[in-house]
Amino acid sequence: MKKIGIILASSILTIYLALFFFLTPFQIISKINDMQQTVVFSAEKSNGNLLTGYRFTNASLASGEGRRLLFLDEMKLNISLLRLLLGQIRMDIQSKEITAVLSAGFHGSMKGEANFKGIPLDSTAFIPQENILFSALLSGRMIISGRNADMEVKSDEMLWKRLSVSGFDLPLDIFENGKGALSIEQSRIIVRSLAFEGTKGYARLSGELSSGQQNLILELFPHDWNDLLLIPLERYKISPGQYKMPLNL
Repeated sequence: MKKIGIILASSILTIYLALFFFLTPFQIISKINDMQQTVVFSAEKSNGNLLTGYRFTNASLASGEGRRLLFLDEMKLNISLLRLLLGQIRMDIQSKEITAVLSAGFHGSMKGEANFKGIPLDSTAFIPQENILFSALLSGRMIISGRNADMEVKSDEMLWKRLSVSGFDLPLDIFENGKGALSIEQSRIIVRSLAFEGTKGYARLSGELSSGQQNLILELFPHDWNDLLLIPLERYKISPGQYKMPLNL
């Protein structure tokens, strides 16, 4: 009976590993999308298998509405054989811009950590409004646990196309870099603190976005502004050189 049990266990294990070995890259993409169900992962070209790793060319993440959130020229994904034996999925992701380690049980719960550097960001992918338009190169770190995530971000290259606060257009060259922290808790985005800085001023953004509603506050500290530019902000003035106002996206 003991030998039969060993043979049966070995057979199940062999079948189990074989199923993963013969998964095509596009089947891997499908399983990734099934596990997290919040964004859609796709790639123009792909190759590989469980032993050699999977390689994707022109890979992208898009929102459920189809807005592209992230694009990578090349990406490599490795799945740990040892974790598969233990009933878990561990993925190591590498590209020029991102390194990440993610693990998940077969019930779908995911956790892990990602570090990124020089990722191009267009605000229209996350903020579908004309009041705030900018592009930036982002670097930082993200910790993922289930449907929640904590993120630290930094950008030394921000290019503003429009920044309108409470109906008032701020100068486009006011902020040149930014950094801060935010959290994602299921459908809520909590801005812990985002600071923007440049030669013409400094600002802090805090608050949250949730289910189409927003509660964001911007504290603005202008530097060397023409007095005429400050007139529309007078109602938000709380002390000399400091303004506090709601940010309507």
